[in-house]
Amino acid sequence: FTEKYFAFINRNTTYNESSRIINTLDVLANYLVDKNNDCEIIISDDGSTDNTRDQVSIWINRSRRSNVYVSLIS
Repeated sequence: FTEKYFAFINRNTTYNESSRIINTLDVLANYLVDKNNDCEIIISDDGSTDNTRDQVSIWINRSRRSNVYVSLIS
């Protein structure tokens, strides 16, 4: 058995984080892409009243990485 698995579990929701979320996702995704394992980032937006959800959606569409999968739930 030679396959490697990497798990990152963080149970945080976003709420009005549009000013910080892009940098956070960039740092996390860049870290994970270097691990050469399939990883998933799940972003849960908890009813933000700013444009957090829109910012995350734009980031997902422009930030494709071969081994990092991203999904947004509300």
